[in-house]
Amino acid sequence: MEDKPERLVDYFVTVGLGSTAIPFESNALEGVDHGNSCDPVTDIAIIFRKSEALPKGYKCLEKTGNGTGANLNSGAMFAPAMFICYAQGRDKAPIVDIGAYCEDLHSKGPPKNHVLITRSLGDRDAGLSSGAKHPTYLTCKRGVFRAHNVAITALCIIAPAKGEEPPPGYKKLNMDLNRGRQGQGLYLCYKKRIVRPPSVPYIPELLCRYPMEDYPEFPLAGNIPLFCCPFGVSVEHWEKSVSFPLPTFSTFALTNELGHCMYGVVVEFYEDLKQHEKLAAIQGALGVDDKAELKVNKCICVLSHWPFFSSFKAFLSNLYRLSISPGLPLPLER
Repeated sequence: MEDKPERLVDYFVTVGLGSTAIPFESNALEGVDHGNSCDPVTDIAIIFRKSEALPKGYKCLEKTGNGTGANLNSGAMFAPAMFICYAQGRDKAPIVDIGAYCEDLHSKGPPKNHVLITRSLGDRDAGLSSGAKHPTYLTCKRGVFRAHNVAITALCIIAPAKGEEPPPGYKKLNMDLNRGRQGQGLYLCYKKRIVRPPSVPYIPELLCRYPMEDYPEFPLAGNIPLFCCPFGVSVEHWEKSVSFPLPTFSTFALTNELGHCMYGVVVEFYEDLKQHEKLAAIQGALGVDDKAELKVNKCICVLSHWPFFSSFKAFLSNLYRLSISPGLPLPLER
């Protein structure tokens, strides 16, 4: 049985962007996906193509993936062709959820915090399923400006009767949007993912440690920074209106050649990046000037032979809260 030391904590370390600022492509982190995704969907609308113009920047879902027409009035006599269109960007809060509401199918009303899309781009009635007893209306839920949002990033229409299925990673809205008397079934599919701001990843480095000397029976491993920040340190360009995300919590375990185990408890957070030896090179990699809002993630970590995860999380969380309290003259590492 392992003889654990009497001390509660073996090491305290801070990990983040070091002075070398080595991009991850040049070393062992190459190939890691840092989540630089496409722009999120910011608007969803109904359009009657023959009488309404598609606004600049909007995409219209006129066909399914196999080339079948995606007219949501298909099969309804004398009904004008109508389609779903959408816009993507970073100029407003993203769409984080989408749904459909029909009075005879949803007695409790539309989904919570969703907004009904009742008018088309040209201010016509946007009710779908012409020929049905009650029209169906699309609904959407808008999120808030955050650095890392789970939002809708892509939309498509499928016709299951034609053998079409949702593309990989897409979720099907379980409502036929063309419930007319003779129309084929058309379903809206959407894809969600974490939307991150433009970023450049770097190799994490040890910024501070305590104690400064190793314990002979269990020296501090050289790869600790990679355990604390397995996806690297990310320098990100945020919009001024974006708020800081909440700190995240993670754990890991290390085992030496004698089978002795050490547990790591990590709290990761973001802070401003205003000064750095290679700040100009970082700004150049992001394609921004010196007025841009740059943020970088940092980790504080406790290493111990004792798996007191909840206690160490509480300690690190309180330490972080103290560091952002007004009037504290010392940096987090001290």
